[in-house]
Amino acid sequence: SKSPNQYGGMLPNISVPAIENLSNIPYGRDAENMPTNKPITYAIAALEAELQTAVDERDLISRDLTLIEAENTNLSSALKVAERTKERLSEEVAQIRTEIQSSQQSTDEMFLEVLRLTDSNNAQTAKLQLLVEREKQLVHRLARMNNVLRKNQLDEFSDVHEIPPVLDGVVTAVQKDLLQISLGHDDGIRQGHELDVYRGTKYVGRVQVRETNPSSAVCEIIPNYLRDTIRKDDLVATKLN
Repeated sequence: SKSPNQYGGMLPNISVPAIENLSNIPYGRDAENMPTNKPITYAIAALEAELQTAVDERDLISRDLTLIEAENTNLSSALKVAERTKERLSEEVAQIRTEIQSSQQSTDEMFLEVLRLTDSNNAQTAKLQLLVEREKQLVHRLARMNNVLRKNQLDEFSDVHEIPPVLDGVVTAVQKDLLQISLGHDDGIRQGHELDVYRGTKYVGRVQVRETNPSSAVCEIIPNYLRDTIRKDDLVATKLN
């Protein structure tokens, strides 16, 4: 039988009496003089075989122990490497978290900027629509004004200061080829303006302003347009109705 030993393995269980008997066995010349005893010889051989087996098992256990110690050393080294790797990874994770927070902050700021730009774009789009509508109105108005200019044989280079405003007045006094009218400087009448004179629906003639006062003007009769004698209370207008 076998029992545990200090190496953690199993060694042959050699009885104490058997070992003591080994000490009593003669060797050398004493053994030659001893009578042959086969049982003892067999016992010795068996003990020697058990002893060799125990030695072999001890050596095997010693080798196993050496391998275990080497493996333990390797595991210790691997553990240190793993701990250093863990520390490095922990630092990298902390750095990544910091970068993520910074990136999130930048993303939030960009999102707010996009919202601001979107609102600004919407406001500008609304203004643009108003301007487009205003442009259409101005284009339509310009077309109407151009039509009026063409009908009155005017263009953008015409001197409008010579054109009197659309007004109606009366002749307040007549003296030979001069007459006074009820329209003056305050009404927009200027020297050089020409006005038509009519009586009812009858065209009488045309006069030219020579002098203006705030509420009246002195005009001269243009002979080439005279169709009848101009009288007091005749109507004058800058444009025939």
